[in-house]
Amino acid sequence: MKTTANHISDFFQDWAPLKTKLDYDNVGLLIGQPHKPVKRLLVCLDVTDGVVQEAIDTGSDLIVAHHPVIFKKLSTVTTDDATGRIVYHLIRNDIAVLAAHTNLDAALGGVSFAMAEKIGLGNCRFLDSSFKTLQHVRFSCPAGLTSKITELLTGTEPKVIPSQNDHVLVEFTADSYRLPTLFASLEQHIPGFRDSMVVIPVDQPSQSSGFGVTGELDEPLSQDAFLELLVRRLGSSSIRYSGSAGTIKKVAVCGGAGVSLAEKAQASGADAFVTADVKYHDFFSGKQGFLLADVGHYESEVHVLETMVQKMKMCFPKLEILMTRVNTNPVLSYTLNI
Repeated sequence: MKTTANHISDFFQDWAPLKTKLDYDNVGLLIGQPHKPVKRLLVCLDVTDGVVQEAIDTGSDLIVAHHPVIFKKLSTVTTDDATGRIVYHLIRNDIAVLAAHTNLDAALGGVSFAMAEKIGLGNCRFLDSSFKTLQHVRFSCPAGLTSKITELLTGTEPKVIPSQNDHVLVEFTADSYRLPTLFASLEQHIPGFRDSMVVIPVDQPSQSSGFGVTGELDEPLSQDAFLELLVRRLGSSSIRYSGSAGTIKKVAVCGGAGVSLAEKAQASGADAFVTADVKYHDFFSGKQGFLLADVGHYESEVHVLETMVQKMKMCFPKLEILMTRVNTNPVLSYTLNI
């Protein structure tokens, strides 16, 4: 079976569901035909002129980007405008574009987890798991279908309860965005199962979506040693920071602009919070015993590209998946040695 752009979209729907994106965002398949066959794809952080040329040169059928190339409404698509020029050349060369942005920020194993792994944090978990998307489902089915139903509900820890008339009650809990796919699979084996189905919202956070990550270093580090670690591991040319922490062991991170989570980071008991795009007044969140560090937007997010490539290669072993060689970081630093 040929891999299409839709198959790649479905892959991200399972890993980073569209329903977990923030309201302002624009994600999913942004350019191209859903049923377009894909033999080679290119993974990048930003879709720039250089990345488009790279896609053309490598014969890539699809670009998978973290940042959406179409973010604000386009009134025109002309080569006089930066975004219009990129869109024009993508369409002209029949290159599709898929974006996984804030939905990938919120995903288990997503942007912040990749950042935490690069730093070397262990025992990682979500910093802010405020998504309440869990639903508890109960339905009746013939006892003879128990093993098949359990197989279909893999990952939901289904509970099977003996009932009457050769039937059993099946109960499971899953995120709401997974239910349509699960229900479609169940309906193929139990026509009319919805007649006995009850769905109840669960008032507790989901464990598969959230923002930011907390974790721990193998060994405590001094502040200077920790800042040096960030430079070496994340590739930052410089780090802006405030506050001070004598010894750093527990660390909170959030890829991209995550300073809004600074209070949660401190409340979690973290000695340091590492993020990007921190504004002047936000730096006052750093204080004695708590380090706030800005490592740069690109540097905090680019490491998820390796994760994306690895995960897609496991799912699509016959697909050629390339990671961009173009550094799309628009920020340059000038350092004067006096």
